[in-house]
Amino acid sequence: QIEMQRKVDAPAQGVRGRYSREELFDKKYFDGGQKVGGYARDQWGAYRDFPVHELTLRHILSRRPESVLELGCLVEGSPIVTRDGVLPIEQLNDGMEVYTHEGQFSKIARCSVRPYNGDVVSITPRYSRGISLQLTPDHPVYAIRVIRPYKTWKPELVGKPEWVPAGELAKEEYWLVVPRPRKTADLELDEGYARLCGYYLADGWCQKKWNGSSTGYTVSFCLRREKYEKYGEDIRIQMKRHFGTTNGWVEDGEGKAVKLCFYSRLGYKQLTSTIGQGARNKTIPMEWITGASDESLRQVIFGMYQGDGSVPRNDRISYKTASFSMAVALRLALLRLGIIAEIATCQPRLSAIRGRVIIGSISYDVRSSGTHYDGFAAIVGHPPRVRKDGRAYWYGRMDEDYVY
Repeated sequence: QIEMQRKVDAPAQGVRGRYSREELFDKKYFDGGQKVGGYARDQWGAYRDFPVHELTLRHILSRRPESVLELGCLVEGSPIVTRDGVLPIEQLNDGMEVYTHEGQFSKIARCSVRPYNGDVVSITPRYSRGISLQLTPDHPVYAIRVIRPYKTWKPELVGKPEWVPAGELAKEEYWLVVPRPRKTADLELDEGYARLCGYYLADGWCQKKWNGSSTGYTVSFCLRREKYEKYGEDIRIQMKRHFGTTNGWVEDGEGKAVKLCFYSRLGYKQLTSTIGQGARNKTIPMEWITGASDESLRQVIFGMYQGDGSVPRNDRISYKTASFSMAVALRLALLRLGIIAEIATCQPRLSAIRGRVIIGSISYDVRSSGTHYDGFAAIVGHPPRVRKDGRAYWYGRMDEDYVY
């Protein structure tokens, strides 16, 4: 879904200069042995029609900083996947690592800000309901052209993925191309510890409290009673195995909930530094997505699902979270395992608890259906769905490198 919007003085991220991309890469700069920034045509000609990206920008900034390109930009607040989680673009700095179209993290060459007064393209990906990306029309977007043969509903991909200016996406039918995460490191992540972190991501929290004579560090889990009876002993075993805790105790929570608590300074420091603290701040570390084994990732997802996962319909399996960063990280983890999932934004709701009116917050639903239901269900221990047909998503495909 692509629409053109009119924005006046919209703050945007990018770089500015005296030469546009067309001017700097125009053929006249390369004919007759002329040079740009000290490079002859045989060196720069290969990049003439290539989209502006880190390599091109790095050379221009180092050789001819006075003629920086007018790059396409994203508006302030645009979410960017970084090594430290999902951050708004204005919080990025030089040297930070961001997720690229190659399915791995690369360092930022340079960040800059420029004023912008003009049209803004709004893109709402099919797999991100309620989440739009706003960018200038000249910003390149990784996409692939699609055609629909006569008298058939199934679209066909044409050629290879290419960089298309955002303003031209609506001229023909394009599908966005999303890279699947690649395993770029060998990270040793114990499967039991990964499962414990999954429990913590869904239902855990840490607390540091002064008790009058010393500071107490606690790691707690709030589980539904049936889940506690099923996985409570596993949590005790993993806490003892990895943090040496033998002092766990149980408290009755509200309604059908059970609190399982542990004193553990080591657990407090390790979990808060690795995964975070608070429902809106916890997330799966990006290092795990690109470095952990497939089985370790499955154990993380298994633990998460036991707390906040559900099967609201016969054809859908989902996981809800208040953390947008966690929703994005979970989808990336599923993509690496070969499972397509979408993120849907759930608006706040009003509820009444013991006479009090509670205003909820925005949450994010990571869910899979169709042919990818069974893959997600196999990870979390849910039985496969009984379907009448085996039709796949008509709006998405996947290969070893990308999701379309």
